[in-house]
Amino acid sequence: MLSTGSGSTLDTEYPLLCRVKSLVRAFGFCVHETTGSPLVDLGVMNVNGILDVVYTDDSDIFLFGGRSIIRSIDSVHSDKVMVYMLDDVDDTRYSRLTRGDFYLMNLLLDKEYSCGLLPGIDAESAYQLATRGYGEDLFQIATTADTPAAFKTATQSWSSRILTEFNVISSNKQAIQHPKLLEVITNTGLPSYESLRQYACPRTSIVHHDARFNSFSFQEPRVNEIASLCSQWLGWNSAAVLCQELAASLWESLCRHMMTSPYAIFDARSRYLLTPFCRIQIIRIGNPIRGQKRPVNTYRRLKVDVSNFYALAGLAPENGASITNLWVDQRIAANIFPTCRSQE
Repeated sequence: MLSTGSGSTLDTEYPLLCRVKSLVRAFGFCVHETTGSPLVDLGVMNVNGILDVVYTDDSDIFLFGGRSIIRSIDSVHSDKVMVYMLDDVDDTRYSRLTRGDFYLMNLLLDKEYSCGLLPGIDAESAYQLATRGYGEDLFQIATTADTPAAFKTATQSWSSRILTEFNVISSNKQAIQHPKLLEVITNTGLPSYESLRQYACPRTSIVHHDARFNSFSFQEPRVNEIASLCSQWLGWNSAAVLCQELAASLWESLCRHMMTSPYAIFDARSRYLLTPFCRIQIIRIGNPIRGQKRPVNTYRRLKVDVSNFYALAGLAPENGASITNLWVDQRIAANIFPTCRSQE
């Protein structure tokens, strides 16, 4: 996702960027250039089914429509992720939040928008304020007030209603307690009209049923093009180095890519897994080895001949170098190779 708007100075023809786009397309993925916020476009595409999942660490994605999110657990273990599905939220309190509720909670909890006015505020306090109806009210103000003056008048009334309620329930244990909360619900504490407006009505380049997204379909990686680009741009300019690097970083991913292809066909007699442009041969399907730190009977170890990948890349592997080992979820293995029995 490339942002070319909102004050960005990104040059979409910058040589390095052009190379990255070429490599992304060679892997079978699509490139979308947005004139608005990339996060907003990703959320809109996710909620409309154009994207199955969004990889981001920014919780604002839920406000912009995101429903299926992958995020890294931490920067140290970047290969370990958590998957969040909005439809699977068990806590009925959060599953019933409206967009306005999310809007106010994000303003209170996100430093990007709260400008640090509420250091240390917890999610429960933000939740209590948002679900009293004030989140939906503020969201309506931000989406309907067409001038800063109208916004100021509406938010003054909004603040007065909150202050009145706080005075009435000040002795109630359920009253929200935070040292700077009352500052935030005044006009001086709120972010600017422009910020709240942009947050409530984010700029997006996505139009539902946009013809540009007809190309957002499953595409196979073009192995020869990937090899050529890596040779040109990554310094893998000898056949030996190219064979070594592609075997270490690409072949396993291509195998997994083929296993998720809607066009994959498995020939049990030859043990070939075939797609329109690639093929691999399943040499052996085994069980997890004892002592491996993997759940028992969850994964299967596959021994695969990837000679075809080398041929597509215009390379000749050394003896035995065309064999790749990988672990595959047993459900995927059983679905793709139903007639193959474990051989270990």
